[in-house]
Amino acid sequence: MEDTLVIPTFGIKEDKEAVRQLEAIFPKQNIATIESNEIAYDGGMLNCITWNIKTEKKTPCNKL
Repeated sequence: MEDTLVIPTFGIKEDKEAVRQLEAIFPKQNIATIESNEIAYDGGMLNCITWNIKTEKKTPCNKL
């Protein structure tokens, strides 16, 4: 997970453009999308479903 950027998608046309831009900004990262309509509808977002994902090594955002 340390080389993966997880982003929400919502089944809209802008999803593809958002992924394209993030791939350009973070070329060394894998971009993983999570369909997020249901969790957003329930009042949550990625923090709610990813807060307990742990990795061995922490990478500061400015070192990506």
